[in-house]
Amino acid sequence: MSCTILVVDDHKAINEIITLYLGLMGDYNILTANSGNEAINIFVEEANVDLVISDFNMPDGTGADLYNFVKTHSPEIPFIIQSAEPLEFIDDLKKFTEQENEFYIQKPFTYEQFETAVMKVLSKDSTEKKYVKIMIPTLRNHPKVGVDTYVKLADDKFVKLRHAEDEFDEQSLRVFDKRGIKFFYIKQADVQAFLSNCQKNLLDQLSSPDLSADEMSKIRFDTYENLMSAIQYLGVDENILKQADQFTKAITKSIPKKSELVGLINKMRSGESYLSRLSLLTGNIALAIAQKISWIEQHNYEKLLTASIFMDLYWLKDQGGQDDTSLSEITYFDSAELINYTPSIQELILVHAQRGAELFAELRADGEIFNLIGDHHERPNKRGFPKHVDCSQISSIAAVLIMAHEFSHRLIMCPKMSLSKFTNIKSNLIKEFCVGNYRPACQGFITTFK
Repeated sequence: MSCTILVVDDHKAINEIITLYLGLMGDYNILTANSGNEAINIFVEEANVDLVISDFNMPDGTGADLYNFVKTHSPEIPFIIQSAEPLEFIDDLKKFTEQENEFYIQKPFTYEQFETAVMKVLSKDSTEKKYVKIMIPTLRNHPKVGVDTYVKLADDKFVKLRHAEDEFDEQSLRVFDKRGIKFFYIKQADVQAFLSNCQKNLLDQLSSPDLSADEMSKIRFDTYENLMSAIQYLGVDENILKQADQFTKAITKSIPKKSELVGLINKMRSGESYLSRLSLLTGNIALAIAQKISWIEQHNYEKLLTASIFMDLYWLKDQGGQDDTSLSEITYFDSAELINYTPSIQELILVHAQRGAELFAELRADGEIFNLIGDHHERPNKRGFPKHVDCSQISSIAAVLIMAHEFSHRLIMCPKMSLSKFTNIKSNLIKEFCVGNYRPACQGFITTFK
């Protein structure tokens, strides 16, 4: 019987990331809760919980409340707490980690740190073979997997279903679907090859002259998500940079028209992956604005798009793949929401753009992209971060990315959009950004969305 793990965090996105991590580590039965009290109710109803992974700071029952309940009723159950605060600063957890089945992870943490914690408290060999789930819809989009594919017969028993050179056809997928098989497996060691094959397939599709606007939008988003997944699980290397370069060249050859852009906006305003949607919208809106500015050249288009892909590299790479919308709600240093976080989290929010630029610089020496990534959270009237520069100090190219970023963010944060709301968002943005070095970007924005 598979291990049942209860994951508890008041941020849905963190729960999703931890669930993805656990999916990479093995075939666990995963339960999720958004508060300590909700987790206690699940714990009471579910008698076979084998591990609890909980955030500490949560409304409606903290991680300490949940920990005390679990240890009172079932002290043998392993418990992992994750928090941004150092353990020694948390008075409610002074005696935590005294037992071998307890582990504390301080945010931000990497996948490797998370895996070590889970394997330690479960007393499992972290070198055992691991498999990653691949959903049937993914195989429909990418029938040429390019790696061996497996089905699971029992715990720790996997049987090869397809060889790397085999292709999944629609008829066989329907048969599997009817039999109740919802996913297959690939070896974790093959994840990089699988993502690379998916990316190649998507890039080939992007070059097709017969795509409709809806098909183009879908492929663009799938390509973005594939790149984000590769960065999150594998880090950034020359192979990822090469894929990003191929993607930017393909996209900049087919900058969306206004009707396509509106369709993309409608599609991207809802969904699960905030960072992927923000990146996709920011990049495409920046391209559309730049196209209306006569002096911006083709190579600038590619730099704008590359910056939009890697602008949140710090969250994706060094923060355990965080895709936390609540953290990303902060686009101004004087935002009221910022005070809801601890000083350490506030600092991470305010420096993440610069840290992301530094991470990118370790991979590629490109001063223009470095500046674009580092400046993407700057705003007019010195309300941005981390530099708090005014409208006369920002470059005109960066202004295009910044305006596209803020517009995309506001659209995503208002998923139930009416024409009046859209007009209001647009008008407020123009009023705020039509100053100093933002003026060319603002004029391009007005022309694009007139």
